[in-house]
Amino acid sequence: MHLNISGMERQNQFSFQAMESVIPTIKVLKSKKEMLERNVNNAEKKRIQIFEGKKWKKKSVLHHFTDNQEYSDNELASNLSGSLYPGAENYTQFSVARLGMSPLIGIGSVYPGFGPVVNDVLSFQYPICISSCRDFLSSNTSIFVAVISAPSNFQKRNLIRQTWKNHLKVLQQEGLLEIAGFGFILGLTDNSVIQSKIEEESQIYGDLMQIRISDFYRNLSLKVAGLLNWLYRMCVNIDFVLKVDDDVYVNVRNLAQFVHTYRQFSHSVFGAGDPNGGWPDRDGKWEISHEEWPWIDYPPYFLGAAVLMHGSTIVPLLAACQTTPMMPFDDVYLYGICTEKANITLHHSSGPTSVILGLILWVPTTCELRNLIAWRINSGDMAKFQENMEISHRKVDNFYHNNTQCVITSDFGIETTIDYTKSVHFFFNK
Repeated sequence: MHLNISGMERQNQFSFQAMESVIPTIKVLKSKKEMLERNVNNAEKKRIQIFEGKKWKKKSVLHHFTDNQEYSDNELASNLSGSLYPGAENYTQFSVARLGMSPLIGIGSVYPGFGPVVNDVLSFQYPICISSCRDFLSSNTSIFVAVISAPSNFQKRNLIRQTWKNHLKVLQQEGLLEIAGFGFILGLTDNSVIQSKIEEESQIYGDLMQIRISDFYRNLSLKVAGLLNWLYRMCVNIDFVLKVDDDVYVNVRNLAQFVHTYRQFSHSVFGAGDPNGGWPDRDGKWEISHEEWPWIDYPPYFLGAAVLMHGSTIVPLLAACQTTPMMPFDDVYLYGICTEKANITLHHSSGPTSVILGLILWVPTTCELRNLIAWRINSGDMAKFQENMEISHRKVDNFYHNNTQCVITSDFGIETTIDYTKSVHFFFNK
């Protein structure tokens, strides 16, 4: 709130009584400002304590596994409240203690060095599945495309089949990209009518993978773990995995160029997001309680709508899922916590040079789409979503068939037409 006191005095628009009524508000704001400054200072002190280890002590996860001491959510969270996120290992210790978890016996470790097994991520069942690509021989240009979809999203899946999935087939025929596999990834539904339609859809198209887990938003971390387990067993010898949501349009020409350009970047994941991390919401769709997440920030992570994972990350990410208690938001869990635990490098694409756009309300221009790998389309209105998906597809088609051009005008008024066959430079920051 900004009060132009000098302006009020100068113009004499307010009476003395009105001025008196404003003074308490100013005092309240000043008090809140001082309180905020104290909280920031306290958070900084706690951060120093965490990382220097002078005053901040936590119970080891190994101790928790060997004794029977119980902890309340409030007791654990209150000790950490207001502090900065302390890293994957401390998150694991906190969550194991809070949830009273014990090591799972009789389940083999993906990577024994990652710690005790707390999640069974090797026993997923797939009542509906796609063909295996286990015997696929990598040519350093191979990719598996996984589209995360809800059981009832029939129309969105059909739009993808009619648009950018067709471009994938063209690129494979032209020898520009080897498609190791493609699948829409679903969970279970309680609706028998929807399930019957899914089974019929699978018989027609053969591109559905249904995991035997409940399908709801806050179960996405488990859903992606089910995908990783299938890749681990059936499709591990690939160069990249593209994981996208079913409201995303993919420019597959740029996808192919990306795979060729970054195929040597092992143990890397690429996506869009703030490299400085974010902060937890305490209400709304992305609400997480102080008991679940007592810290004031999130680690750096990617928005889950479109992520490119090097094939070498499949196994270590699955191992991290196996040994790290899950949280409800797959983007923070997979690409913030588990990537840290697995020592995987994050390559962020953000700002005006981002090659992956989050939720947008418009269709990219020809010059914009030339530089993009994927963009997420607003799907609040299904008719508008379909229209924008189809417009996106026509624009991409027309550009790469040279029916429309990207024309850039310089500050001096000179127009330059960009060759559609020219390579694109992708910008990523670590």
